[in-house]
Amino acid sequence: MHLGRTLAISTIAFLLLIVSSAAETNSSKELLELARARFKGELLPLLPSEESLFTAVANGEPKNYNDPSGKDNDPANADNWASDRVLRASRIAWLCTDRRAAALVTYRGLAVTGARIDEKLDLDFARVLFPLRFLNCGFTEILSLTRARLLFLDLGGSYLRGLQADYAQIERGLSLNNHFKADGEVWLFGATIHEDLNCDSGILVGHAGSALSCDGAKITGNVFLTYVKAEGEVRLVGATIGENFDCDRGIFGHEGVALSCDGAKITGNVFLKHVKAEGEVRLIGATIGGDLICEGGQFKHKALSVGREALSVDRANINGGVFLTNNFKAEGTAVFTATNVVGYFYWKDVNEPELAVLDLRSAKVGTLLDDPKSWPREAKLDGFVYDRIDENSPLDADSRVKWLRGHPSGHFLPQPYEQLAAVLRKMGLDEDARDVMIAKNQEHARYVQWRPEWLWYGFFGHLIGYGYSPWTAFGISLIVIVFGWWLFQRGYRRGLVTPTGDAEYAIQKDGAHVFSHDYPKFNSFVYSLETFVPLVKLGIAEHWEPNGRCRALGVKKLPPMTGGWLRGYLWLHMIAGWLLSALWVGGITGLVKT
Repeated sequence: MHLGRTLAISTIAFLLLIVSSAAETNSSKELLELARARFKGELLPLLPSEESLFTAVANGEPKNYNDPSGKDNDPANADNWASDRVLRASRIAWLCTDRRAAALVTYRGLAVTGARIDEKLDLDFARVLFPLRFLNCGFTEILSLTRARLLFLDLGGSYLRGLQADYAQIERGLSLNNHFKADGEVWLFGATIHEDLNCDSGILVGHAGSALSCDGAKITGNVFLTYVKAEGEVRLVGATIGENFDCDRGIFGHEGVALSCDGAKITGNVFLKHVKAEGEVRLIGATIGGDLICEGGQFKHKALSVGREALSVDRANINGGVFLTNNFKAEGTAVFTATNVVGYFYWKDVNEPELAVLDLRSAKVGTLLDDPKSWPREAKLDGFVYDRIDENSPLDADSRVKWLRGHPSGHFLPQPYEQLAAVLRKMGLDEDARDVMIAKNQEHARYVQWRPEWLWYGFFGHLIGYGYSPWTAFGISLIVIVFGWWLFQRGYRRGLVTPTGDAEYAIQKDGAHVFSHDYPKFNSFVYSLETFVPLVKLGIAEHWEPNGRCRALGVKKLPPMTGGWLRGYLWLHMIAGWLLSALWVGGITGLVKT
């Protein structure tokens, strides 16, 4: 019984195969008849190569015209190919657009390898419901797909004079890969590509300026420009990319802008790893949902001069991190002004940083990670805000101040110092934060001219570390007090310090003046302290003073002293006391911090 069932199934399968083969044969015959009837009246009838194509298409088979020896399969030399490898564009366009002919094409679509396509293939406004594959083919004129609606297009390895596909809609992706070459501009302005735009290993030569134009395009999948070679500007201005934008190891060159993605919206990551760009790379105002990864990338403006941008990412929003590392190189300015980076900003292991200028003005990042060997020759940091500095970066004040002073001179910029100090303080590095604030004021002093504020930044501020290190002024005060102690003691012993009145003496009956035990005794230390520190009253200074009418001879080779000279010093002593006391008290209390 099982044997009978097996025989029945085998018989049915055999009959279905016969029916299918017959249907394919009938389809191919019908398609050939339609084609012969359509092109019967033309000067050039169907070529054998075209008839064989129609037969293969109707049977759901690919058609390969390649030279079996492999010696003559470069599509750039298609002009020299024999006639048995030639297809005329008008025949292909008819197959794609004629309702009855298209109905005879299987779901496998049109698959051609190694053919030369003569004439302009014009599918403008056409709706093609089956896949199109032109692999390793040579097109003698441009391929025009303006506002066409295609299911899928694969031009891998082919050679084109240009591609015009403005506002085209491609449901299952566009492949310009596998050493595809366009010797003319590829236009995808406003195109909609569901799934991927794949230009891996493509060669794009734009003679009019642009090599690839995808302005306003909508790509729901990835964009692959990996290993691409572009001579002319590659544009994705205002484009929308649903997944990643990958340019790994791509080569871009143009006199002005090499790669422009201004205003692009990219859901995934942007990979510019090991890119070589001669011309500006722009992501101005772009939105990146993941990371911007430029590891090993080399960016150079062809017209290199002071202030020319090599990489421009200003006003962008990056929800991941920025990685300028692993031999990243910029010959020109890397611009990130007003850019918001949620994650890390890496500037590490940079190659030849002395050629680079890093512009981070008004940028905001989550975490900064850098290393001193990679610091650029110039850093523009005014308005740069960051939440923290990674622990693998320098955190000491000396290193970070050196980093800050890499920004251009000409006028004082306080914000970079205040930002750094705030971050160090938040990370628990209070002493380093204090040193940064002192350095800020020292930098300010460099730009202060001779006017009242110079007294603070050029002189008094130094004495108390601008309010952050008051003990210098306190130490100087102690030295002045000790010096006054010694000097007033010498003056007293030599009779130059006398009572302010006669109350020190008591007059006895015989008229003699004797010392009164009720009068405060002179103490040179207390006198120095009391006259130095304002508002301190210890009862000595009001009873004793240098007497300007007294004079004493020099002792032991010391210069002579006079009461007038000592009185002059007392005034200086008191003035110094007011100033120094006010400074260190203000510094301790924080009243004079700047």
